[in-house]
Amino acid sequence: MKYMAALRHLYTHGCIRLRHMPPDFGKLTAGTVSNCSDVGELQHLEIAGQLELCQLQNVREPDAIKCRLENKTKITKLSLVWKKDQSSEETPDCGHNKVMEALRPHDKLLILKVDSYKSTTFPPWMGMLKLLVEIDLNNCTMCQNIPEFWQLQDLRVLRLVELHRLQYLCGIGPNNVISSTFPKLKELELKNLPSFNRWWEVNESQEQLVFPHLEKLVIEGCGELTALPTYDSIMSQYAMPDLKELELRNLGKFERWQAGDGAHGKPPTFPNIESILIAGCPNLTSLPEAPRASFRCSLLTYNTANREHHSVPQAPKLSVLDVDIYSQQILLCIPRYISLLSTLRLKVKGAETIPPAEHGLVEWVDDTVNPNHEYPMAAMELVGFNGFFHSGAQALWARFAQLKDLNIGGCDALIHWPEKEFQSLQSLKTLKIGVCFKLKGCTQTPEQSTSGRGQLLPRLELLVIYSCESLLEVFNVPPSLKKMQIPDCPRLESIFGQETRKSALVEGPCGDSSTPSVAMSEPSSSAKDHFLPSERLESHSGELPSLVQLEIFGCKSLTSLPNSPQAYSSLQSLHVWACPAMKTLPTCLQQRLGSLE
Repeated sequence: MKYMAALRHLYTHGCIRLRHMPPDFGKLTAGTVSNCSDVGELQHLEIAGQLELCQLQNVREPDAIKCRLENKTKITKLSLVWKKDQSSEETPDCGHNKVMEALRPHDKLLILKVDSYKSTTFPPWMGMLKLLVEIDLNNCTMCQNIPEFWQLQDLRVLRLVELHRLQYLCGIGPNNVISSTFPKLKELELKNLPSFNRWWEVNESQEQLVFPHLEKLVIEGCGELTALPTYDSIMSQYAMPDLKELELRNLGKFERWQAGDGAHGKPPTFPNIESILIAGCPNLTSLPEAPRASFRCSLLTYNTANREHHSVPQAPKLSVLDVDIYSQQILLCIPRYISLLSTLRLKVKGAETIPPAEHGLVEWVDDTVNPNHEYPMAAMELVGFNGFFHSGAQALWARFAQLKDLNIGGCDALIHWPEKEFQSLQSLKTLKIGVCFKLKGCTQTPEQSTSGRGQLLPRLELLVIYSCESLLEVFNVPPSLKKMQIPDCPRLESIFGQETRKSALVEGPCGDSSTPSVAMSEPSSSAKDHFLPSERLESHSGELPSLVQLEIFGCKSLTSLPNSPQAYSSLQSLHVWACPAMKTLPTCLQQRLGSLE
């Protein structure tokens, strides 16, 4: 290749096994190279676009100096990568620092990425690239501080990952004067910074951090951090006025929204917030405030029977709320957002440890204000959260007519299928229910059966029920169902709800099962033909004309599947295993085995 004097462009993208360039390749003075190159061969090349230098632990300072990156003014993105799994003991600290210093790029560089650099300090030139718009530092585990990135006027993205010794984000300049902080920053990610415990080098009241245009903030694995930075309420009404996405994960000591005086401080307001995710923050007891609301909601505290009306602030653009709930205080913050969300995920971790009847509970809905209003909720996940399945919350479900995906897990309040709640879910397409150990089946006894039961969830397409150890029967699924998956339900006897049985074990309206009773009403003749005791469940009349996939696993009590001519007319895939009581398949299904997967 050294003889290709007319070569102008060489692209090596995707050459993952390329280790070095041909000998004397550097004699091609007119070439343009992107990505992989041997440092010693780059000095005479005109390089444009992005340049990635890997395995820099093998480079020495003299070769790095020869590279002369500061003269290659057409490079826009520079990535400097050392050996990812190399410890600081393998290479002297000064070796990385000197190579890094020698690889200084030109002053108009736009993007800089540094990976696995093992010196304790970064070279001064990193804080002098005034036109940088993106900085990504990863696995620089020995570095104790970073350059003055907060002064860069054009910086849009800053990612700091695996800087194990970094304790603060910003230092203090001469005479403790800060002219500006991150004036154009839009995205800030701080991940796996175990020593990071404050925002400034010295915490004093006048040292306030400003993010006037920040849109995305991600903080994860910063176990020593206790709060977000303070802000000057005189200079700005909001802490982060443009923030749209907020993610806080695994912050073991995070307990308040702003640093400063007071135990917890007043929660900040994010007027343009669209998505909030909070996970693994056990000491946090509040959610961010939000601008003023246009309607009210009622708070009902059951242990005091006290009903109070509160104005509910709104964040008009908020659509996603994903929160791990460790305290009752967090739980009571949810109402201010509930009417705005398209996605809600609540995972209770210790907040509901006492019986629900004695628990403070949010009723969520004030029917006196806009009673016909439907919420835009499209997806909801409730893990360990019982609050939506008490009588005081039933009115809420009427507002969820647009709900399409529902995931319920670990809900002890579910003893019967929540048929009253399901009645309003006319748009639901996906339902997943698991680890609800007390769930048994349908509420109604044969004499209480109504035709409405067969019309639940008319648009349901996917049903997944898993690890419900007390479950006896599934509710009457609609004809629209396409996929059904039921793993690890050892007491399951029927995959369809039964309108009648010759005998049925039922529970009282409060779920009291201490005294079992037998339904005494005589079923109609037609019902007798279709629903017989468990030893003849194959006579069930259920038909699922749209069912394409059926998977059943670990259902030890299930003896058979429904036997109906049209029950499996669309079935393409059948998987049944670890169901020892099922000795044979129904006749109509055996006839279709040749066409199934």
